[in-house]
Amino acid sequence: MAVRFGIIGTGIMGLSLGRVVKLQADAEIVALAEPVPDRLEKAKKELGVSAGYSDYRTMLEKEK
Repeated sequence: MAVRFGIIGTGIMGLSLGRVVKLQADAEIVALAEPVPDRLEKAKKELGVSAGYSDYRTMLEKEK
């Protein structure tokens, strides 16, 4: 069974977590939440995530 992740915040801790999750065969990052647009776009590219939100509450409502 795969584990799905949504990461809130793409600073040092969020990106570090994302890099670790990407190494796991049974884990997937499905969305990111970050209020700073440039940081969000950079993290989406680096982690290969298409869904990005400026508000974490919206992410939690819309993502399964």
